[in-house]
Amino acid sequence: MTPLDGQQRLTTLFLLHWYAAKKEKIAPDKVGFLNKFSYDTRPDSREFCKLLVGCEVNFDTENLSAEIENLKAFPLGWKKDPTVSSMLVMIDAIHQKFHAVENLWTKLADGAISFYFLPVEKMGVTDEIYVTMNSRGKPLTDFEHFKAEFKRRLDEIDREISDRIILKSIPNGRIYFGIIATKIIWSITVFLPAFGFCAI
Repeated sequence: MTPLDGQQRLTTLFLLHWYAAKKEKIAPDKVGFLNKFSYDTRPDSREFCKLLVGCEVNFDTENLSAEIENLKAFPLGWKKDPTVSSMLVMIDAIHQKFHAVENLWTKLADGAISFYFLPVEKMGVTDEIYVTMNSRGKPLTDFEHFKAEFKRRLDEIDREISDRIILKSIPNGRIYFGIIATKIIWSITVFLPAFGFCAI
């Protein structure tokens, strides 16, 4: 099953389970599924999730996000990433809400949270509904469509270089390309026809 939307809700569920597992020191073999949570088109967010699963932090502090930011493996640049910043805010909110709750992991494992499954087909629509909608019902911008397709095509060639290129992009529609073609050389005659436009 592949969800079409609900990024914020799914991320919150990941963070809640991460919080319970780390705080209560649950055995790694029981929480291995946390490693499966990732972001496909956001390299910083993907690496941040890996850091969370593998790190150890002090849960006796009031400001849990500060503990995470002080980790040696936490780059300063992540503070500028909106997804990472939002996750840190949510971690603090979860910590404030659940720090005094005992056996939180057991409660989650026993089904404290459940879902209703409604196939898209039964709604009379296809997965194209996701392409036209963003958070709060806003249509995706041309640049968001471009960036997602650009990332997908780069991934098909080299995932590492893809991440490095996307990290150079900024949300206002400009893309800066560094000299990073250590493994591939782009031909402008091949690249430009692949897209309807190129934002500079």
